[in-house]
Amino acid sequence: PVVSSRNAPWQRLETENCGLWAELEPADFTAAMAYMMNLPDSERRQMGRNGRAWMLRDYSWSAIAQRAGAVYDWARGLAEKTGDIHFAEEDPES
Repeated sequence: PVVSSRNAPWQRLETENCGLWAELEPADFTAAMAYMMNLPDSERRQMGRNGRAWMLRDYSWSAIAQRAGAVYDWARGLAEKTGDIHFAEEDPES
């Protein structure tokens, strides 16, 4: 599992159940690390597996190539706009 600060774009650590996204304050980061170290080994191993599955699903070369292909298909008028297509004036969270 991972403990990352909220200064990094990894809020999905928690929704993917593979880590904690902590405030970058010494007390908060210390508490997050202590929490992780006190989890049973089996739970930490499962969180590690969850993280690996997430990375392979969303960030592997094949996943990136598939999303890039969908963007090109959209640009050529062959497909609908996907969630990976954002314009500067748009809020990607909406």
